[in-house]
Amino acid sequence: MRLRAPLRGKDLLKEVPRVQRYVARPGLAEIFKDKKRGRERRNEEMIYRAYVDHGYRMGEIAEYLGVHYTSISRAIKRVENLRSQRVTM
Repeated sequence: MRLRAPLRGKDLLKEVPRVQRYVARPGLAEIFKDKKRGRERRNEEMIYRAYVDHGYRMGEIAEYLGVHYTSISRAIKRVENLRSQRVTM
């Protein structure tokens, strides 16, 4: 937890290697510990969080979940579309 505060500006640190930028990120098992069948919207939100907030690559998430990376891409796109609809309302 002590490492998270110095990494808050990680978006500004483009020259720092990816491995070092995301050293304090939670593991995929932790992110998806509450994943449930039949809760696709919630699961897609977890996928989005893993990708956007924690910097996991689509391929990493896909491999962990046992799906093709295009499924991850589509899930992220659906969440982005939902969020943009909420903003415009």
